[in-house]
Amino acid sequence: MIGRGKSIKAGKTICLSYLGKHHEALGICQENQERGDYLMGEFSYWSAWNLQQLGLYAQAVPEIEKAQKYLYRNYEVLLLSGLIYFGLKNYERAEKDLADVLVHTLDLEAAFHLGKIYAHRNIWMESGQYFETAAKAGIQEQNFLEQKILEFGESELLEERK
Repeated sequence: MIGRGKSIKAGKTICLSYLGKHHEALGICQENQERGDYLMGEFSYWSAWNLQQLGLYAQAVPEIEKAQKYLYRNYEVLLLSGLIYFGLKNYERAEKDLADVLVHTLDLEAAFHLGKIYAHRNIWMESGQYFETAAKAGIQEQNFLEQKILEFGESELLEERK
């Protein structure tokens, strides 16, 4: 995950982002970018992520482009870029970025949105193949989470921590 363990400000940004406090997270990102923080790529990524969550796709474009320069070929950045361009209905660019994600990892969101792009174009075989890939990624993710739940259940952690 981008930004994890890198700084307190990055951690706060991630927490606020996942809590849906997008404007607060954007403020921290802007403050750190203006300061020239060494985590410019991460703060650009989280700015784009929060803008995308707010549906401000056009405003997210310059931020995701900056993130791509700092965090070159990072699949999380490519995924977010694809989702932003999908939101802008720029399906050609979205397709390119999302397909690049699948080169690096089996990703449910990338495959699902590629399926939607091909469905939009009425290319049903490819659409179905990407939806099938998304289903496989979902099953893989579910199996991973179920395994983690079992591991926690069998661990020696205190019950309230489990």
